[in-house]
Amino acid sequence: MNNLHIIAPLAGIVAFAAYWFRGAIEKGAKDGLKEQNEGLMERNNALEERLKLARDSEEMVTAKNGELQLQIQTLSTQVKTVAYSFPDLASISAQIAITASEVRQANTKLAKLLSPSPPIEKSRRLHLSRGIDTMTKP
Repeated sequence: MNNLHIIAPLAGIVAFAAYWFRGAIEKGAKDGLKEQNEGLMERNNALEERLKLARDSEEMVTAKNGELQLQIQTLSTQVKTVAYSFPDLASISAQIAITASEVRQANTKLAKLLSPSPPIEKSRRLHLSRGIDTMTKP
């Protein structure tokens, strides 16, 4: 009982220190999560901008693909109609081969543009699981 006047203030000091230390740790964790969230949002915005650019490129490639398909049809028709009477059949065949090659390259680029990038989908799923839909603008 004699030590009560020492133990009681010491217990109060220890309790206050533990309370303050807990608050400091929670504040640090909260600030760290805020910074991490801001970084993820910036990354997400950059990826969305990249996706927008890819979609714009997709439109251009699709338009070019349509033009090239039309050229292929035109050249094929020309080859069929004048194949036996036209002396420059080799040049038309070369044009067809070049155009077909360009179409294949355009289709390859289009396929690459249309395939979703895993980090974008993963990031979007992460945000959607937290109730944040970053694909819709307010």
